[in-house]
Amino acid sequence: MTRRMSLLSLCAAFCLASGCQSSKPIARSYFETKPPMSVAVGKCPEKAQMRDSGQGGLLGAVVNAGRAGKMKEAMSGIMGETVKELVRQRFSEQMEKHFEVREQGQLQTVIDITQWGWYVPSTIAGIKTGAYQFVINGSVRVTDSALKGKRIATQTVEVSETMGNKPTVEVSQEALLKCADRFASETVAFLVKEKGVPSP
Repeated sequence: MTRRMSLLSLCAAFCLASGCQSSKPIARSYFETKPPMSVAVGKCPEKAQMRDSGQGGLLGAVVNAGRAGKMKEAMSGIMGETVKELVRQRFSEQMEKHFEVREQGQLQTVIDITQWGWYVPSTIAGIKTGAYQFVINGSVRVTDSALKGKRIATQTVEVSETMGNKPTVEVSQEALLKCADRFASETVAFLVKEKGVPSP
């Protein structure tokens, strides 16, 4: 029994650290009062990042160094500021269907982007097992200034768009647009899911 409790404690600690217990939509009461909301992007890497399945070891790292060069070429012209503004705009457009979005608002939404760039599904020795993907990973938190900045909602989001085996500049740009749209729509859909829930 003691061993089981220890395992449960470890699992709980892991979930707390990784944020798996933190996803929470906006409470239904806010859709009744509809306070104004501001939207901003906080953290965002300046440059694209590439990651793989993490099974390639040292040889995989060498292989991926060459892929990183290809990514840099295909991502030319796309910088962190571009990604930040695109995600902010798309999120605001989706959220405006539910709240009035202003420069300053009682509800304050901050989007943190932890990674954007390429994901390469791969196996031992860095062998690619599927098409390249454009990814945007991050989190969104909503606070209420009327409650001294208390966090009222949060969500972790990972979205991707397949780009084929030889992504070009045009393909990368199109994938970025689709990922930004998906990031916004999936996040907003989760945050507002309590809107249609009837009163108890």
